[in-house]
Amino acid sequence: MRRRYTEIEKKLMKDIADNLKKTLKNKGMTQKELSELTNIPTSTISDYANGNSLMSPGQLHLIASALKVSKGDIDPTYSASEQSSPAPEEKFNPLMIFDLVDKYSDDEIIEKYHHQDDDGTLTEQQVRMHLQYVRFLKTQK
Repeated sequence: MRRRYTEIEKKLMKDIADNLKKTLKNKGMTQKELSELTNIPTSTISDYANGNSLMSPGQLHLIASALKVSKGDIDPTYSASEQSSPAPEEKFNPLMIFDLVDKYSDDEIIEKYHHQDDDGTLTEQQVRMHLQYVRFLKTQK
C-alpha cells in the first residue's frame, strides 16, 4: 500500500516528474535506459516520471549522476544548495581529494563521492578515511 502524501509532497513529486521527463527527453534517453544505468527498477523510474512516488536522496543522486545533471535539475529543493558543490559528472579519484579538501567541505565531498568508484561501492566511511588521511598528509609538509 502506498503512503499518503501531503500537498507539498504531491507538488514536489509533480515538479520532479516534469523535470525528469524533460531531462530524459533532452538527453534522448528512455526510462529503461536510465533504469539500466542506475540499477533502479524501470517501474520505480516510471513512478517518479509519473509523479506517483517521492524520490529518495540516494535515488536522486544516482539519477542525476547517470543523466550528468545536478540534483537541482531534477529536484528543485536542491537547486540553491548545489551552487558550490563539485560538478556532478566528476568521477571519484582518491588523488583528487588533495585539491578538493581546499575547495569544499568534507560533507560536500562525501555527499558527491561516497558511492562512486569503479565498482560503485565506495562507502561514506571510506571517503571520510581518505579525507582524514589527506588532511594528515597536508600537515606533514
